[in-house]
Amino acid sequence: MAKSKKKIKQSFRKQLKENKQLLLGISFAIFMLLFASFAARSDFFRTQKNSKPVPEELTKSLTQTPSTTDWLTYTNNEYGFSFKYPEYIREHGFGSSFGNNLIWISGPDSLIIRINIIPSNKNPEKWWSEQVTEPYSKKPVNCYELEIVNNVNSTYYPENILLDLNKKLLIASNTRNDEKICLDPPIVKLIMFSHNNNLIIITSGISTLSEDILSTFEILNEPTISNECVVTGCSNQICASEELVTTCEHKEIYSCYENATCEVQHDGECGWTMDDSLSKCLQSYVGEPSI
Repeated sequence: MAKSKKKIKQSFRKQLKENKQLLLGISFAIFMLLFASFAARSDFFRTQKNSKPVPEELTKSLTQTPSTTDWLTYTNNEYGFSFKYPEYIREHGFGSSFGNNLIWISGPDSLIIRINIIPSNKNPEKWWSEQVTEPYSKKPVNCYELEIVNNVNSTYYPENILLDLNKKLLIASNTRNDEKICLDPPIVKLIMFSHNNNLIIITSGISTLSEDILSTFEILNEPTISNECVVTGCSNQICASEELVTTCEHKEIYSCYENATCEVQHDGECGWTMDDSLSKCLQSYVGEPSI
């Protein structure tokens, strides 16, 4: 009987020892979990304390189409256009410059929008064909794919029209090929058109904010051309009542039109006035098509 009691005590002590070890293990695990939770919480609040708050307007622009009714308006009366932009771009790492013939807005890391006005009566195709590099990115022009359109659609919502100016637009997209120099930042899209004897080039970054600003762009003081004529065509070889898109070919005979007069003729249609100078010049290229 004494031996049996002794055995029971030994078994009880052994079990108690094992239970103590188990309790110690559980206690240590709970302590480590509490410590990790405390460390994570401290790090979170420390990060929150040191980080700058994201402006509410910027958060909205990233998650939904913002209302532009309360945006600021930039108006350029000399070159005849306007657009809207959010007031918060003056803070939070944005940069901007509102000159007369060069306007740009950039984010912390990339371009948002840039508008450059070049005094020129050349149409966009002719001007682009004379360039070696794109003015903003300095990438070769062969990095860009050209397209002539009547309006510009959203990249993110293709069914939405961002820009409709009732005129031909030349689009140059930085997606032509996969060469490294073409794929390196910045990736931009150019929108080019003629207005009031000037070439307007809008360089747009690839972002929703770029599109939001672009959607507010408007043309002002569009001249009436019903009784006027314009020199058009890629080589300025055509006199017409509106801008026309043609293939880009260089012919020596086109030099005859450089000093020629483009105006409404007796039949009421636009055309070149055939004076002695133009007539002699064209006759010197007999056999070569004039247009």
